[in-house]
Amino acid sequence: MTKTTPYNPARVAEIRSWVKDCPTWLEARGVIEAKLGIAPDNVTKMQKRHGFWDETVHPKVEPPIARAIRRLFLDIETSPNVVTSWRIGRKIDLMPDNILHERKIICACWSWDGEDKVHYAHWDKVQDDKAVLVPVLEVINEADEIVYHNGERFDLPWVKTRCLLHHLPTLPAYKGVDTLQWARRKFYFNSNKLDYIARFLGIGSKIKTEFGLWKAIVFDRDPAALKRMITYCQNDVVLLKKVWARLAAVMPHKTHVGVLA
Repeated sequence: MTKTTPYNPARVAEIRSWVKDCPTWLEARGVIEAKLGIAPDNVTKMQKRHGFWDETVHPKVEPPIARAIRRLFLDIETSPNVVTSWRIGRKIDLMPDNILHERKIICACWSWDGEDKVHYAHWDKVQDDKAVLVPVLEVINEADEIVYHNGERFDLPWVKTRCLLHHLPTLPAYKGVDTLQWARRKFYFNSNKLDYIARFLGIGSKIKTEFGLWKAIVFDRDPAALKRMITYCQNDVVLLKKVWARLAAVMPHKTHVGVLA
């Protein structure tokens, strides 16, 4: 009997028993190939003739639909180190022993792609920034992609360092899109600051602040000043989203939706 000669009913029933639990024809074909030692094309011809694998029992499995990218826009505001110094000037050597109070994250603001709301978290009444880090960790761990401006050198290292201090576990790596790096490497702006790029593109500007705002928050614990800082940070996230949208229109995608099913 040749490899393409029709099988008798008993043999057909036996082959059907091999593949009755296979969810797809591709898997069933592989089982038949392995057991009979015949080519895939011949197995397909035999399937058409004998119907070893029943499509009505195993409906066609559709590939999963890729979901939208969970893209998060993030910005943080930080406090300065409080230090002792015998004198002031530009060329002053200050060592870690001079630090009285370590710098911290005052607040963080974030927004998801496709939403208008800008969320925020800020340090607590005793200026403990764990109150910022817990919600920030929750959202960045959910994100497929984090967008920030100078985040590779500033925002993300800040977050990971403060999390280390508070024994909060972070992921080994985060997929980020740094609009500052885009601006430096792919464009030729007079300045790569977020405020300049936004103004240049005609899509807004940062809120003006002075160092007195930071002093009012850190030393005076002024709630009104903290509120102004949060508003300032929220506006930065709004600008970031707009700048990203303009630059991303002419940049390759960082995350492929095909891996997000």
